[in-house]
Amino acid sequence: MFKTLTPIILLIASIGLFFGFIDPQYKQIQAKRAKLAQYDEALGKSKDLTNRRIELSEKYKSITDDDRVRLSKMLPNAVDNVRLILDIDSIAKLHGMKIRNTKIDQGPSLDEKNNPLIVDERKYGSIGLGFSVTSSYSNFINFLDDLEHSLRITDIVSLSLRPQKVGVYDFAIDLKTYWLKAK
Repeated sequence: MFKTLTPIILLIASIGLFFGFIDPQYKQIQAKRAKLAQYDEALGKSKDLTNRRIELSEKYKSITDDDRVRLSKMLPNAVDNVRLILDIDSIAKLHGMKIRNTKIDQGPSLDEKNNPLIVDERKYGSIGLGFSVTSSYSNFINFLDDLEHSLRITDIVSLSLRPQKVGVYDFAIDLKTYWLKAK
């Protein structure tokens, strides 16, 4: 009788050992392996990002100081209304003009910025600037050409002219310029 009970007892003990100890331990090991795989993946991504950062840092170091200054003028990282007006005024002075009636449009109102339905994910912001100058047509064309070739990116939104005297006009200009948003 002991010969027939021994295999049954061992079978029941092995089933109990499997479900009571081995299976839970195996599941814990599987969970730890999955977590380890996630860590390995994150480590791989971290190494890729580190290599990319080093690569971009080397590219940034290869840019000369003069080019960095030019880039910051072309697309500044902050809104600088005064600098913008001074830059345009210096171009106008080269052509014997003086800008007047300046007005600045900061963009959306505070209500629009706080509206959860409006999501602006652009990496840049824009600002509008309006002003007027008085000049001859050919002098004004030269002014626009210099404005076009200046480092600051600007788009002329509207342009109107009114005759003042023979050959002299009052030009009203609205333009838009851009700046990088800080992230």
